[in-house]
Amino acid sequence: MKDNVDKLTIPSVGNPLYASLSTSTEQVFLNARYQVPTKCSAACRGFRFGSTLPGLTAGVLSTYSSILTLAWLGGLGAFVCLAYLIFVVLQGPKATQNMYLYLYVLTLSLCFVLWVMLCVYLSRLGDVQAGRAAFMANADCITDKTWASVVTSVGAATDLGSVWAWMIVFMIFFLLCTLVGVCVLCHVMKKLAQCGTWRAQHGGVY
Repeated sequence: MKDNVDKLTIPSVGNPLYASLSTSTEQVFLNARYQVPTKCSAACRGFRFGSTLPGLTAGVLSTYSSILTLAWLGGLGAFVCLAYLIFVVLQGPKATQNMYLYLYVLTLSLCFVLWVMLCVYLSRLGDVQAGRAAFMANADCITDKTWASVVTSVGAATDLGSVWAWMIVFMIFFLLCTLVGVCVLCHVMKKLAQCGTWRAQHGGVY
């Protein structure tokens, strides 16, 4: 017997029934405990908690793990950039252009990596939100108010709308930082190249 916590014994069911059940390979479902009453429409007929809720739960947990990964990577990258900035500043007059260039490129690389990761995680979060919407739509199929409230409660607990909005904000922020940074870097490199050309044409003096 499936999902039956009681032991099948002769005193509990009697000899004839025990002999019949102990040799049976059929599975018995306790519908009085587990059945969810739904409407008879074609859309509601296939509703199952077991086919939708595990995927939604896994998606929410995956989103939480993605946020932690972003936080750790962003924090570690920011710490490395800050440490290198302090190192360059402490060099004082000994700091070279290459040191500043490496710091600039390192910061740009961090912004770009975070932007790419946000794009990937945002796409996955979109799938989770779509699964949540499909799960919430089943609330109208359930005729029992108690079971319907379960769907509503799960939907409220898995609402990731604010996470979605903040991911979009940070994605736009890191994209703008990367684009502006690349444009500034290209402009500075162009000016430095022009200075190098001018210096070569005038005997190495400014």
